[in-house]
Amino acid sequence: MKKNTCKYYVMAIAVSMLAACGGQTDGGSGSAPESGETPVADAATVDDAAADSMLTSVTTVIPFAGQFHSITNVSDVDIEFREGDYSIEVEGPDYMTDMLRVSVDSDVLTVSQLEEGKSNAFARKMDLRSGVVRVSCPDLRMVAVCGGGNFRSVGAIHSASMHVGTLSHAKIQMDTVSVDGTFLYETSNDGDAEFRYIDARGDATVYASDGGKTTLSVRTLGDFTLNGGANADVKLRVDASRVDLLTVGNCRVDMGLATDSLRVEAFDKSNVKLTWPQEPRNKNIKKGKNAVVTEQIDVDLND
Repeated sequence: MKKNTCKYYVMAIAVSMLAACGGQTDGGSGSAPESGETPVADAATVDDAAADSMLTSVTTVIPFAGQFHSITNVSDVDIEFREGDYSIEVEGPDYMTDMLRVSVDSDVLTVSQLEEGKSNAFARKMDLRSGVVRVSCPDLRMVAVCGGGNFRSVGAIHSASMHVGTLSHAKIQMDTVSVDGTFLYETSNDGDAEFRYIDARGDATVYASDGGKTTLSVRTLGDFTLNGGANADVKLRVDASRVDLLTVGNCRVDMGLATDSLRVEAFDKSNVKLTWPQEPRNKNIKKGKNAVVTEQIDVDLND
């Protein structure tokens, strides 16, 4: 594995996530209203009393046709996911349903919002972040976060595989995720991500770059791979048969691991801290002259 490999991974992340996000990132804008839809009134025509009356929180069930196992958020509203039967609800001020576009197409649920010029009716008083879109489905396999809205899961998720990615500054929080296949997380922006516990039968992979902080605890029956670049800050607890680690730039890694086989390649000014209850039987560590790699024994990796 060579140093430039990490740069190619970052480029691949951007292409992959842009495709999932439909080319929209961090702007929170979506399509203009279709014929028959009622756009939000112009802010100049709404008095303060009318605006205040719309701040009351309501829950609206969103009808949809079809099924989905992927979620893409290109809006500024948070999404809360819970595994279960298919459902989509919007909770917040009642103007939110006029500002959001929720659609299901080709097994993908997309949450977006109207173009900025159409959606600023109450911009001085109201904020999409005051609400939440609550989503349920029985088999979530992919999450793409490309707008300003955060994504969080509540409760355990069981799936065939899981692919999570972000190109925005938003935060991702996921509880326990159990997958029969592979787990993949990729980010090329400075949003933070926390994965409380990943249990994968297949390989688990993390591609992290830019300034976001990634926290993850993972157990896999396969291999674990981390590619860290730029100013990524990654804290990991890993239990895997094999661990591969590549870092470049100013990447910081704090990894507690239990494995039989470890390969580390640290370049540039990356800083890698490795902690284990016992040293791997097969260990290969290479580092550039400005990189720092430290090793220590700790019988309790939960501390």
